[in-house]
Amino acid sequence: MIRVIFVAALCFTGAFSRAEETGESKALYTNVYTVPPSFLHTSNKAEDNQPHDPFAEKTAERPQTAKRFFERRGVKFGLGAFVTSSGSTSGITLRNTLAEIAKVEAILKAEMQSLVPKGLGIAVEYIEVDEAVYHEWMFENRLNTPGGVFRRQVQEWVRSGDARIAETMCVMARSGQRAKTQSVSELIYPTEPGVPGISNVVTLEGRKSEAPVRAAVPSAMETRYLGATMEVDPIIGSDSITVDLSLSPEVVQSIGLIDWPPASKDGFFTISLPRIYVVKVATQVTLLSKGYALLGVGRAHQSEDRKKKRPMVLMFARADVSRLGGFKKISSTAHQK
Repeated sequence: MIRVIFVAALCFTGAFSRAEETGESKALYTNVYTVPPSFLHTSNKAEDNQPHDPFAEKTAERPQTAKRFFERRGVKFGLGAFVTSSGSTSGITLRNTLAEIAKVEAILKAEMQSLVPKGLGIAVEYIEVDEAVYHEWMFENRLNTPGGVFRRQVQEWVRSGDARIAETMCVMARSGQRAKTQSVSELIYPTEPGVPGISNVVTLEGRKSEAPVRAAVPSAMETRYLGATMEVDPIIGSDSITVDLSLSPEVVQSIGLIDWPPASKDGFFTISLPRIYVVKVATQVTLLSKGYALLGVGRAHQSEDRKKKRPMVLMFARADVSRLGGFKKISSTAHQK
């Protein structure tokens, strides 16, 4: 007898809890969202891919409303549930159960993936590191160490004085479009000497006559940009997280002049050419948004620190993907039945 009463009590308790859960699940909530103005006018890829009967009778197309938009995507509107949109304020007011609200928010998130434009920020750093410190790290680690892990290690070297950030370049871009940034000065120099000129005035002194020769004027000039330049072609992946970069950053320095030809004894046939030192890398990498990638390693011509003769130059790239808008829940209200 006692066992029967106990089982009956358990059944009653379970039924009561299920009823309570059912009542909770049927409770209505009102949420207000902000969305882009063109949200309801975007085409649904799933509907576009469905076959259409070319012989079917054409009917007038019904206007796209917020309720019709969500019903086509599986959202149910029961008794007391509704959804309205306001074109002037770019807002959507939704009243429904928590289960259906979750569906709506999932739909909004999926639609924003293709509707909201994405911005992209790209930065490249040139970091000079003491040669001994870098080779010690390279001996203990793999060259394909994740860029973010290696960049944090380099930052520790910067704090301890074993490295310094020599150059930083940053540019904002759109996916699929080339971007370029420059911080340079012009160096104009001759590349071809001209023919020396002979003066029309002849000087007669005693038995000697001289026609002075004028120095050659360069017949061709060239311009070289000194400083930092970065050119990049970025592509954001379909997941909006991975970024493919094809880039070629470079830092150009003038390290002095050289006379050409070097064996000339007079100055009439000699031109001075600049000596150019370039630290450059041209590569393609794939990285995650807000992550780092090591582009390459080079050598600096000389360091500002006299103790470091020719430090290593580590070239890092970083890409940050950001959404220019999206949907946002600005209010939520529960309604008691």
